[in-house]
Amino acid sequence: TDFGAVFAPGGVLVLHLLDHDRLLSQRLRTLPPVFRETPEGDRLFVKVLSYPEDASSIVFDFLTLTRSPEAAGEAPRPEDVRDFGEPGRDAGGWEVASRRSVHTALPVSLLAPELASARFIDVRAYGDHSGKAFDPEEDESVILTATFLQDERP
Repeated sequence: TDFGAVFAPGGVLVLHLLDHDRLLSQRLRTLPPVFRETPEGDRLFVKVLSYPEDASSIVFDFLTLTRSPEAAGEAPRPEDVRDFGEPGRDAGGWEVASRRSVHTALPVSLLAPELASARFIDVRAYGDHSGKAFDPEEDESVILTATFLQDERP
């Protein structure tokens, strides 16, 4: 995508994404799960990662476990306690949905020169919203900012 096609001179670009540098170098298999208690019930989000051999992409398997507020409040019966994967018996009201998504690997080492070639200047990478310097081996995400230099279109 040509970001420059939609920016006026002096326009500021802000990108916030997972730190692909860290994911690729450490080959992390999971990210911390996220739990949400909602009026519709409990939600647990799990991400499992895998890496094709060519290292140009990262495969995310997203698992969402849900259960209703009613099921969350029920006490388990001894006869229903079992392994989660055993078919035909209660699993504490949990339902599982999954989807797979292949993401192009976008480490800062790739993004920064691409932004420069698209006429962006002052490309900066931050490790969080406080403005701390980006650490590619430690930070969970990266925030990139850049300013569009000029409009070279006729």
